[in-house]
Amino acid sequence: MRLLFQRLLTPRSLAMLLWLVFAWYVFDGYDRHAPSNDEWVQHIYGELLVAYYTSGLADKTFLDFSNLYLYGGLFDLPAAWITMAFGIDWWPLRHLLTAAFGALAFLGAARFGRFLGGAWLGTAALAATMGSGVFSGAIFTHTKDVPFAAAMLWSLYYTSRIADGLPAPRWRHVLLWGLATGAALGLRVGGVLAFGFLGAAILLSWWPRRRALPPWPRLFTAILLRLAPGIALALALMAFFWPWSVMGWDHVWQALTKFSHFAFDLYTWEDGKRVENAQVSRLYLPKYLLVRLPEFILLGTVLALAHWRRIKESPRLWPLLFALTFVLAYVVIGKPPLYNGLRHFLFLVPWFALLACWGWQSTLAALHRPLTEISLRRRHGALLLSALLVLSAADDFITLARLHPYQHLYYNHLARGLAGAKHHWELDYWSDATRALLPALADWVAKQPADKEWALAYCAEGFQIEPWLPPNVYITEAWDDAELLLATTHDDCDQAVPGKEIARIERLGTPLAVLKIIDHEAAAP
Repeated sequence: MRLLFQRLLTPRSLAMLLWLVFAWYVFDGYDRHAPSNDEWVQHIYGELLVAYYTSGLADKTFLDFSNLYLYGGLFDLPAAWITMAFGIDWWPLRHLLTAAFGALAFLGAARFGRFLGGAWLGTAALAATMGSGVFSGAIFTHTKDVPFAAAMLWSLYYTSRIADGLPAPRWRHVLLWGLATGAALGLRVGGVLAFGFLGAAILLSWWPRRRALPPWPRLFTAILLRLAPGIALALALMAFFWPWSVMGWDHVWQALTKFSHFAFDLYTWEDGKRVENAQVSRLYLPKYLLVRLPEFILLGTVLALAHWRRIKESPRLWPLLFALTFVLAYVVIGKPPLYNGLRHFLFLVPWFALLACWGWQSTLAALHRPLTEISLRRRHGALLLSALLVLSAADDFITLARLHPYQHLYYNHLARGLAGAKHHWELDYWSDATRALLPALADWVAKQPADKEWALAYCAEGFQIEPWLPPNVYITEAWDDAELLLATTHDDCDQAVPGKEIARIERLGTPLAVLKIIDHEAAAP
């Protein structure tokens, strides 16, 4: 029996189980979310890019469409082309494509983990990334953030493989680095970080071995020539999916500087304070990491950093550590405008998951040596840490199950969970949960006079729910004339007008969205 259990409990079998759970999650969840409030304009941007190429580069309308020319269209262009070519509804396709990028991110975490510490670390990294609700819960609606995270993860993975393969990295790794980096640049200008990470990784790999390698001028010339095809591929992908970037020699720099100081009239929550996005503290990002990452990732990160001696002996880990340190230092020192919590930094979540799993593996391996090598106290410490890891992971997965399908609202115990996050941290900033109230709206309207039309005040963008509205319900901008209110509880939008509640969506005892009949008499001064 024990032998059978050992054969079944393998990294491969556990990974297959995780992928089956993920497949169910996608099948069950992709059609339960509303489009995000900026998803429609992103889709139009994709259609304009399609028009640019189908017109032989003559139709440049995309340059005048808001400020979206500052972004790449690697996601929006294919999504728009598929919907136009096959007549598919745009929003479910985009959600499925985002989930596909999420799967790529999970696969990248598993591959990176295997590279860092073997099969068990690969499976642990897969589980940790899937178990991070802030990331896995975003794989349907965050159509720029999740693809960018996947691209940056694969780019960093191949950065590590290139550095590990010096002085002659494999051509396959070079080209795949170019593919991943080009994909990142084809989504956001932040993809330029990949070039810096690659340069730093090469230097970090060269320095300890410099005496055994050829002289640095000859070595770096050879490395640059070796990397040239990957760099060319990355730039070609950037040029195709982000055409504005190559329409001027300084356009990439313009995009970088604009986003570094990109502030507008938008408020965000930071530890109980509602502040303008340009006035957030330097610790905005670290604070959100502390309350949004699962406890087993936070503790694993601490354990990893405690193994500084082993880190010095693990050069494969250095590019990951450098990338994490650089991004955090840039945000803390540079203090750019920030909002929506971790939304723009979702790419950090798989990186932290990898570091944490490496920390857990290193700690348990160090404590789990034979009794002849370590004390009984250390053996008890290993058992205690193992129990803590299992309990923390179990608590995390139970919380995610209770949040379903709104895992993106996960907050850990440092924030006192979802209930403690209200009025302290960002919640359902895209009004996702409002769609789930539309069946209740249809049921209520069906019980009213059939010839009656109902004016609905909606605390978000109308296109997010219009496809599912009953035929005799219409969205009005004139809230004084509205009879019904459908609102998220984020920023207390449900309290904008008084009324009688018809239905609500809640998770873990916390209301997420409310449908009610407006009481105009109570609202009158």
